[in-house]
Amino acid sequence: MLIRASWETEAVAAEIRGLASLPEFAPTVDIPAFAKRLQALNKRKARQTSAASKIATFVHPSSDVYIWDALATKSARLRARERGDEAAGADLDVYRNGKEHDYAAFHAACARAREEEVRQSDFQQAVTDLLAHFKDQGCEMSNRDKVPDHFIERRLLDKLMFWEGWAVDRGQLPHFA
Repeated sequence: MLIRASWETEAVAAEIRGLASLPEFAPTVDIPAFAKRLQALNKRKARQTSAASKIATFVHPSSDVYIWDALATKSARLRARERGDEAAGADLDVYRNGKEHDYAAFHAACARAREEEVRQSDFQQAVTDLLAHFKDQGCEMSNRDKVPDHFIERRLLDKLMFWEGWAVDRGQLPHFA
């Protein structure tokens, strides 16, 4: 979807370089600001929270960035409901603050989900297996100086929450309406 978005390519590249050069990167502040700048550079002027979080994930791999995705938001809300969190809202749709995406609330929900998952043996094993696979391959993903373990945890969580949201969307997991 990033490719299909009709970008002003040179301006986006400049924005990415600017994001990469931030001396301090705060995901809950910098991703929404970056998304707004990307929105202005997209010919359709569509929201760009997903693009901003995806780019930030790889530009700042040591930072706690969670990829915004409509399906992942459903997973985050389902998890909040299962914990009995009243603030989860009446539906499992995207996090919003008025008409804007609420990346800070989504980030907090994902951080909580990650705390829960890292205590689960199957998640721990998946992280261990993936790290071993990268080490065996000798690829860039095995370089712990560039790609910290928590990056791998977050990417696995991103994938897990995407597929949980997909299942919720298709009625294959409990959907609290």
